[in-house]
Amino acid sequence: MPNELRVGSKEMQQALLFDSDGTVIRSQDDDIDAEALAAVMALAINAFVQAGHILNLGRLEALTCQAAAHTTVVKAAGGNLACLVLDGKQQPADAERALDAGGGTGERPSQSQLGRTREAQNVDSSWADVAILVSNASKNSGVLRRALSLGDLATAETTAAALAAEGEPAAPAATMTGLFDGIGAVQSGDKNGGAGKLLSLGAAEENSFIKWVAHLWAARATIDAHDIMSARHALDQCQKLVSQLSSRETSLTGCVEAQFLFATGQPEAALSELADARSVLVDGRDGPELAESWMIQAYALSHLGRDEESATAADRAHESSRTWWAPMLFSARRAIVAGNVVEARRFLNLLEHHQPRPPSLDRERRALEAVASGKVAAEVVARLYVLHDAAPSDEALSELDVLVKRHPGFVQLRDTFAWKLFRAGKLEEAAEQFHTLSSGSLASDEVSSVLLGLGCLANARSKNADPAARIRATVAEVSKTIKPPKAGTEIPRPAPVRKASQPAMAPVALPAAFTGEIGMFGLPELLEFLRSGRRTGTLTCSFSGGIGAICLSRGMITAAASPNSPSLGSLLVKAGEVTEVQIGEAVEAQGGDMAAPLLGSVLVERGQATPDAVRRALVEQVYGCLRELIGWTEGQFAFDPNTDYSTPSVVALTIDPQAAMLDIFRRLDEEAIEFEPLEEE
Repeated sequence: MPNELRVGSKEMQQALLFDSDGTVIRSQDDDIDAEALAAVMALAINAFVQAGHILNLGRLEALTCQAAAHTTVVKAAGGNLACLVLDGKQQPADAERALDAGGGTGERPSQSQLGRTREAQNVDSSWADVAILVSNASKNSGVLRRALSLGDLATAETTAAALAAEGEPAAPAATMTGLFDGIGAVQSGDKNGGAGKLLSLGAAEENSFIKWVAHLWAARATIDAHDIMSARHALDQCQKLVSQLSSRETSLTGCVEAQFLFATGQPEAALSELADARSVLVDGRDGPELAESWMIQAYALSHLGRDEESATAADRAHESSRTWWAPMLFSARRAIVAGNVVEARRFLNLLEHHQPRPPSLDRERRALEAVASGKVAAEVVARLYVLHDAAPSDEALSELDVLVKRHPGFVQLRDTFAWKLFRAGKLEEAAEQFHTLSSGSLASDEVSSVLLGLGCLANARSKNADPAARIRATVAEVSKTIKPPKAGTEIPRPAPVRKASQPAMAPVALPAAFTGEIGMFGLPELLEFLRSGRRTGTLTCSFSGGIGAICLSRGMITAAASPNSPSLGSLLVKAGEVTEVQIGEAVEAQGGDMAAPLLGSVLVERGQATPDAVRRALVEQVYGCLRELIGWTEGQFAFDPNTDYSTPSVVALTIDPQAAMLDIFRRLDEEAIEFEPLEEE
């Protein structure tokens, strides 16, 4: 709440909160006939609402009366009605902002949210002093609501902690943790996993706002995942709740509804929905929300062939949120498809200096050069953009097959086809495309994509094998394709993951599994996300120099391998636990069969090594892998959550990723100090 509107100031001193029937919930001063005032106000509000229905007007947001001596505003507050009376010098917008800040989380405010008790106030009052008190807790509630709806998890977590410390938690700690995890999963790319968690949380939650925001993010995720039935269910739940929430939350629901309509082939209906949703948003105050709505409109207009209007909508999105790169990327793609090379280069050059750098920027440059050189027609690139964002349906696969045969040298087209085949479960056909790509000349990010695809294929083909054996065989096989990076390369500390503050919107390519760019999410953040979610599966990472894999069971690391991580046998020999001859005999006993017992288990069963010695070597092996992988600052990753780890092992291994990363960073710091050159005196 603005400082000039603080309780007890000349501008605002008293409070009254009542429901739509005129029943007083709290009055600040006994001298005021609160019941009569509330009854009159409720009667006036209900009359205006009825008039609005007759005239087919939108929802009544606020009632403002401005006179020379004072300004009065009545507005919804936490499911009830609040009246705020200010000095006549104040503007109605000030009152509305103050009430918005104290909107809470959609539930009836508590005593502490409404402010001090009547006895503690001990101030004179008059009819011109009636007001709603907005405490720090209420202001934090407003901040939390907006941060959660926009996906600004850094702000949301900090604000939720502040509310809990003030004794006004927005929801139980377990609920908030589940909400943060679910939204974080969606933002990180795990659309299906995040949506499932959010739908379960929303179904069990009673708090109106928490229930709404869980379903809103579930709707965003399932639209992107092409899960239309689940998206429709989530949006229906949101629509049932908006009458209890603020106009901003109603608007956001409308924006996601428009995204759903566009995704289901109804662009005209999407435009109509967006017009209604945007009517309550204000430039300067609601920048991210406006940007999201304008970008959805840009896509819908482009689909309808209304190119100039589409370009204008993208410009409006950029004006609303200049820190969001999506509008400029949309404009660059539009210029590429139109064959406007100069304009496309202008947008791509602007994006080159944007932070964060768009992960697809290099691919867009190559698409532009292909069009500029005449190697590929602009119409082909246009179809690529559409098919890249489409579900892996039979129709999409058939069209991609035709386009790849016509343009066999267009790497981006074949790469898209290969991944669509993989996500459709056509593994052999996908392998053929990935191997064709691997034999050609590729850029570094294209190599990363191919290696990641080959790694995911290897995992999918050997799900019944022991995870440790499988990932080492996968890394060894896939890494033959590209020369691995040199050992001893300096390992930089990765930058912290950036919490998403830009709007979560619009048509983007959506993997069936949890995938993303290493440059956007460092390995420590990825592992912490998987650990906190107690996830089981294989995390595969790739860059131009090779591929690495980490197996997890309930969030704990059970095995890991990378191009330069030491083998178990070499570690045991180095430690003096076994001889090279014994290692050779154990490997021969395995017979190259992935279903055979692991090397460590063979050595233990033969009595040639103790379980503790093998376990120490396995831990060191995992540390070596992690140490190598945190140095990969570019490339791609995929998490396959559908892996069954039921194979028993003589030497079980469970490593806490958080503890491992802290230990590795400690070692790196010690090494940096040890080898730091001394200054000459």
